[in-house]
Order: sequence, then C-alpha cells, then structure tokens
Amino acid sequence: MAAKNASFGDYLGYLGIRAILGIILILPYEWRVPLAGWVGAWIVGPLAGWHRRVADHLAFVCPELSKSEVARIQRGVASSAVKAQVEIYSGESFKRRVKDTPLDGPGVEAFREARAAGRPVVLVTAHIGNYDVVRAALFSQGYPLAALYRPMHNKFFNDFYLDRISVIGTPVFPTDRGGVLGFAKHLAAGGAIGILTDVHTRRGKTLSFFGKPVKTATSATEW
Repeated sequence: MAAKNASFGDYLGYLGIRAILGIILILPYEWRVPLAGWVGAWIVGPLAGWHRRVADHLAFVCPELSKSEVARIQRGVASSAVKAQVEIYSGESFKRRVKDTPLDGPGVEAFREARAAGRPVVLVTAHIGNYDVVRAALFSQGYPLAALYRPMHNKFFNDFYLDRISVIGTPVFPTDRGGVLGFAKHLAAGGAIGILTDVHTRRGKTLSFFGKPVKTATSATEW
C-alpha cells in the first residue's frame, strides 16, 4: 500500500529497484548473492555515489591510503552493502541459509541464562557484515529478538523493506517516537532487543572515532 506523501518519482524509483531485485532473486541463492556483490561494486557503487562518499570519508580519517587501497575499499563497501540487501530480501532462503549459524563468544551463556529465566536482554553491536544474520539465527534457534529500523525516505520501498525484514522475525519498530517507546516497552516486558549503535545522530553524544569527533546514540549504555 502506498504511503502518505509519496511522490510519483518515489514510485518510479521503487519500480526500478524492484525490477532489478526481481531479476536477481530469480537466480539460485548461490548465484544471486555473488552477482549482487558484483553489481554493487561495479554498477551501483559508482552510479549511486557510494564510491564518492567512501572516498570522501577515507580522505577525512585515513588520508595516507593509496589510490589502489581506496578503490579496493570502495568496491568492497558497495559489494557488501548490496549483497546484504539481497540476502535480506531473499526471505525464507536467507533464513534457511543462516539458521544454524553457531552462537559463540564470552556473552553467549549469560544470554542463554537470561532468556531461560525470562529476564530482558539488550544486545549491542554495529553494522558489521549483514547484521540480520544474527537476528535470523537467534529466531531460528528459539531466541526472538526485536529490532529497530530506520524508515526509508522512499515510502513505497519502505513498505517492501519492512515486509522483508518482518519475514526474518517480529516485532520490528521504526526509529520514531512511537517506535522507540514500543521498543522500550518490549524490553520492560522481558523481551530481547538488538541495537546497532554506529549510526550518526545530531542529538547524540560526541565520541571519538578514527580520532575524529562524531555524534552517535549512547542510549544502549544508559538504560
């Protein structure tokens, strides 16, 4: 269903993206993800301006990098971003692929004990790789995990995106006032939530990242 205040240009952009995704998603999973990576690195990255953004950011925090290294990172970032999106949009195929991902690390037993006792849990991480792999694996292994998502500017594509991430598991909450309140209530009721903390926010606290001042949310450490 079309969202309010959506423009005709938004709809055309949505149709174009859906057409590309439709072609890629026809392919077997083993082929579609590598193809998505290639498309991201060599087509989407340059055309969408991602390569320029990566170059600008690297010039700011790592000016010593060579041109060849910058180019390698540009392709890698764009490739990873598009692959992650195609994985998420693959729905059930993606869930089957990652359902048995092992859960390990120093906090796993504490997490299992808290869930067994019905205590609320906050999992905090960053956008490293495909962040929904962990969420999908947790759901498949009996550990539902609520998540926040940032609504997209294109209202048509946002509806599609919300539908796809909901296939992995619900509830998911938007990062608006009502969504954050629902997120907090879910936690207070004994649920488990996941927070990605590396997103810029103008109202965040100033921290140091790569030796530069950045603003990001610190709410996960304040609850």
